[in-house]
Amino acid sequence: DERWTDWSYVVGELTERGVLSHPVFRPLDGAYSFEMDKRESDHLHAVGQLHQSLLDRVGMDTRRNIDVFKAISSEAKAGKSVLFFGTNVNQALMMSKILNDRGIPSAAVTGGTRNSTRSEYISSFRSGRIRVLCNYQVLTTGFDAPKTDSIVIARPTSSRVLYEQMVGRGLRGPKFGGTKECTIITVIDNIVNYEHERVPLGYDEYVRTSGIVPDDDKDSLARSSRRTETA
Repeated sequence: DERWTDWSYVVGELTERGVLSHPVFRPLDGAYSFEMDKRESDHLHAVGQLHQSLLDRVGMDTRRNIDVFKAISSEAKAGKSVLFFGTNVNQALMMSKILNDRGIPSAAVTGGTRNSTRSEYISSFRSGRIRVLCNYQVLTTGFDAPKTDSIVIARPTSSRVLYEQMVGRGLRGPKFGGTKECTIITVIDNIVNYEHERVPLGYDEYVRTSGIVPDDDKDSLARSSRRTETA
């Protein structure tokens, strides 16, 4: 069937058949703006990745952190299992502590988490004993939690592949033990390089090329991205 050579058709069919979860993309757009210094700009140009010092500044932004917390807690209080991708290690740990302090069962997994502890937290998340699993840099691939209802992505990345991997943690459909629908909340950042040019981020290309994002959601994400360019 020639229709299966059309990626949009494939995605639609697999979603309709319950192989893929239906994604609902929502931007978290607070006009957050960050400027690179020359070293960070040179690093991006050389290796194609955002420098850790930039990510650390983004992760310390108070207004952004408050907005992210509100988004996570709103999803959790609605009874959803939430997977949170933090900007850096400190943000993942901090967010988990604040959520627990507010009565929302949470745990944090980072590169420094022991394997046994990581397995325990993931098992608790799968069973629903933990409502929110916060992480940084360790659950983008090889992580299986089919009943993930919501994903909150606060980690800016210049990589379309990395963004796609984060989104993919929530796209397992009911035919494979997943959910019929998954909410994908993406923090929209305005990051400019040393020459004051906006840095294209992973979700920009993903929205444009993936075939996964519904048209209405695509328009919403695109409008948010355009607003950040003039913020």
